Amino acid sequence: MGAFIAALFLAATLTTDVRMQLNAKENWPAAAAALAQVSRNGYCVQMAGGERGQLMLYSVFVPSLLTRSCDLPGQSKVALVSNLETQARMLSTSQEELRALGFARKKTIAVGGTTIEMEDR
Repeated sequence: MGAFIAALFLAATLTTDVRMQLNAKENWPAAAAALAQVSRNGYCVQMAGGERGQLMLYSVFVPSLLTRSCDLPGQSKVALVSNLETQARMLSTSQEELRALGFARKKTIAVGGTTIEMEDR
């Protein structure tokens, strides 16, 4: 019975997430595709503010993105991701954290309401 309730809850949550993404002002599939390309170029994916839940929004369209989240101390290439929902303070805090770790912005791209800052050290 507990497994059934959990499955029902999961289905309702996924339905809500997908509906929200499809009705949003952002182009989630295009942004997810851009993130996938960046990750294929060796960048791990770090959501501004460190919110892993935001990465799940993109992974609906490219599931492999969940395996590309950053473990910052060991990374040399980071794709810092923000979107229309990202608070400015969260973004600037994430940028400051990367600078403190020795990262420098190499390139910035904007796709479908998402901004990807490619950072190297």
